[in-house]
Amino acid sequence: MSEKFKYTGGLRSTGPYQSSGQPYITGSLGITLTEEDHVTFPTVTKEVTISIPSVPNTAYNFEEDDGFFFACNNGGSGPFNLGGEDGGTTRPFTVSIWIKPTAGNQGDAILSFFKGGSKKSELQIRNSGVRFRDRHSSATMSNLDTGGSSIVGGGWKNYIITQSGSTSTHIYEDGVHKAKVNNILAKSFDDIFIPGNSLAVMHGGYDHLTVWDSLLDHTQVEELYNGGNYFDPRVHSLVDNLQAWYTFGDDPGDSIGASAVIQDLSPNDSDTSMNGFGGSDALTLIAGPFTSTTGQLRIHMLSTGSAAGSTRVFGNKHFIELSNYEDSVTLPMKTKDIFLSSNGSVMQYDLYASLTNIPTASMYALTGSGIDE
Repeated sequence: MSEKFKYTGGLRSTGPYQSSGQPYITGSLGITLTEEDHVTFPTVTKEVTISIPSVPNTAYNFEEDDGFFFACNNGGSGPFNLGGEDGGTTRPFTVSIWIKPTAGNQGDAILSFFKGGSKKSELQIRNSGVRFRDRHSSATMSNLDTGGSSIVGGGWKNYIITQSGSTSTHIYEDGVHKAKVNNILAKSFDDIFIPGNSLAVMHGGYDHLTVWDSLLDHTQVEELYNGGNYFDPRVHSLVDNLQAWYTFGDDPGDSIGASAVIQDLSPNDSDTSMNGFGGSDALTLIAGPFTSTTGQLRIHMLSTGSAAGSTRVFGNKHFIELSNYEDSVTLPMKTKDIFLSSNGSVMQYDLYASLTNIPTASMYALTGSGIDE
């Protein structure tokens, strides 16, 4: 069974059915569009309940009096070593952030990139979208504009900045490539700064900041954006390059206030928490961008990759489909395994199965209502 599954608990036998204690549970951080989960049970079940769980969806709201945030602190070297060095050596990177601007003017900072405590570049609000601005040399500032309408008051948006490490910097807005400049390299940075207590910065919501030490190509950007649906980066194809992942209130270790802390949830042991300093205790929690899903979770009894399954499951629509967070279905049937796949976006699920004491070897190869006694 894949390591991405999580199992908890079991059932104790009471008579012919194992019906006491906690149900047997499994789940997945996310089924991608190209895979299928085959869940097998240790014994035959008498029913299976599958649901789409509600996703972690807490975000932080920054206003004028809130403290700043650095990934490390506001002086010295930070935890990252990314971007293009002034001497010519370049390190590819990708940075993704969800934002909900409620106030801001042209030129106000959204994210700032620092090296040794000195600002090197910024993602800024523009009257026509956003701009990535190189600040390494005040005499030759370079601007990367996305165009479009003002983002202030426009709800949640996702911005992804990528740098190839040698030739170009790109910006994606909600999964769509918006801008490319060949001669703007984001130079080196070791820290990321979220502005909060200045009139010259964006005010509003921040959620799900990820930092990668690799260029994400267009397909991998689409994978991360996931059609605007919640995505756990631990199932991304480049998870080994995930340097930091901040969820802004989803983790119990996150806090608010002048000395707020946002935990790094990356599985790569970087342990780079973001620390607040200065400002006031005005930082607040708000709902994040993931309130609905455009994807579907499909539950079926045959593999979609088998000769029969490739036509029966999808061609003749022999599957049950769940479409919203907290949707669930209970299958009142005996079975020894079940298949799940996704449609439209990566989908998470939880699965509860009430087990019997009947061995799965007693059941025919294809799931049915009869047990071979």
